[in-house]
Amino acid sequence: MAKRFAVPGVLCLTACSQYSLNSGDPDGGGTDDDKCPAIEVTPTVIDFGNDFDIVAGSEPLSQVVQVKNVGAAALHILDLYLAQGEPSYDVSPISSLVLNVGATAQFTVTFDPKQPFEHPEQVLIDSDDCETPTAAVDVNGVGLAPQIDVTPASVDFGYLDVGCETVQPITISNIGNSMLVLPSAPSFMPSDPDDLVYFPGPDPEDAASAWTFPLEIPPGETRDVTITYGPLDETDDHGVLTVVSNDPFTPEFRAEQTGGITGTEEAEDLFEQPAKPMTDIVFIVDNSCSMTEEQANLANNFEYFIYKLQASNADYKIGVITTDQNGFLDEVITPDTLNAVEKFTDQAVAGTGGSGTERALQMLYNCVQTGGDCSKSEGFMRDDALFAGIIVSDEPDQSALTPDAYVDYFWTLKDDPDLMKIHAIAGAVPVPTCGTCASGGFGYDEAVELTEGTFLDVCADDWGAALSALAESSIQDLSLFKLSDDPVEDTIKVYVDNAQRYNGWWYTGHEEDLGNNAVKFQDEYVPEGGAEVRIEYVIRQSCDG
Repeated sequence: MAKRFAVPGVLCLTACSQYSLNSGDPDGGGTDDDKCPAIEVTPTVIDFGNDFDIVAGSEPLSQVVQVKNVGAAALHILDLYLAQGEPSYDVSPISSLVLNVGATAQFTVTFDPKQPFEHPEQVLIDSDDCETPTAAVDVNGVGLAPQIDVTPASVDFGYLDVGCETVQPITISNIGNSMLVLPSAPSFMPSDPDDLVYFPGPDPEDAASAWTFPLEIPPGETRDVTITYGPLDETDDHGVLTVVSNDPFTPEFRAEQTGGITGTEEAEDLFEQPAKPMTDIVFIVDNSCSMTEEQANLANNFEYFIYKLQASNADYKIGVITTDQNGFLDEVITPDTLNAVEKFTDQAVAGTGGSGTERALQMLYNCVQTGGDCSKSEGFMRDDALFAGIIVSDEPDQSALTPDAYVDYFWTLKDDPDLMKIHAIAGAVPVPTCGTCASGGFGYDEAVELTEGTFLDVCADDWGAALSALAESSIQDLSLFKLSDDPVEDTIKVYVDNAQRYNGWWYTGHEEDLGNNAVKFQDEYVPEGGAEVRIEYVIRQSCDG
């Protein structure tokens, strides 16, 4: 709608002949056209330029327009207004509403834009000019300002399974025509900071993608922030992202987010901490003709192995079999055994007259069968004890089944697969590192990897260090508590004898992320023997789809 300016006291006369009666000709001579007023406007085009800085608060720009009566009768100004009503312009009243022949008047056009970009407009002057009753002045000017846009301004995450999460990018755009500046990071106010997490950058997994401030966004460009939603409880969530910028008209822009969960399923795992680590260990010694040196190294350095066990106060049992027979060579060694190093030496030097077809995994499999020396019925394979099979050989495994098949069976003997370990001191794979080793320890390396055991080079010079490392890998870890279900990590609560522990432990990670789904205590916080450990958490859902 046209923006009009009042012009009071003007008689709207529209016929030129009406003026001829008062034209100054007493005889009333001449034609009507000769007696008409005529308007002349100077200038007819005004360009205020393209550098008006709205943010800096530039002073308004003004231009004087002259109106002249170049006709033969008095000119009456009837109206003065903006054709489009553009708010960037203001027009002052004309200085005179009746102009005699040859007389002039003025008005002023002022440019003070409130938005960026071009502002085309026309100033219209209505008069009783017979030929041009409406004269026009074309005006234009460009305002410079950033203009912020935040998309989406509203996000409804809907209802997710507890522990599932979704990442929503929020795009901040500069739709203006000068630099948009964010002086500081947008603020984020979530109803629950554990459920709604804001990251000032496009990739929460990459800290290098985070913004630095002040942040500049050129005209036409965008920047993304991310909001991650992962509900942990049954309370609906709400978040508000507030972006402050140098946009002069919207200096503060808010975007809102909402969401909730479908429901929760909770779990509780109970543990009774053993008084001391429990470990059942079986050495499977290659007794083929090439093993003289390796058996001697094992016997001569066993003291490093048993020292590590004794220092841990472990409740251990150690038996020895060979790669061609599955019965213990002599008595089982325990913390109560006298002269344990000497007795182990007698067994470890098992001779070199055994079969050249080494079947370490098969012999261990036979040994753990019901009634076998390594079986639960014979006092080995205790329920809560770590079971470690340690293979010492300079040849590959030549058992009847694959390593996977044997490991799959061994896992059935334990409620917790982490309580089953296969270690090996064998030839490096694929090429042995010394001439006394006949072959890489193929097969053994696979079993070690499957059970997350320790593989050491049989050609190593320092067997003391090797056996010390194997002992450490064979001690039950009393700091680790395996969970029965997959938890929502942020919901885990740990209690020791009914007192909640807020620190001194951490979650080791989901199995799909190569963690072992357990709570692990720091050394100084490990619960004492006999303590009850209770771990509560919300079960993580599949999050499919």
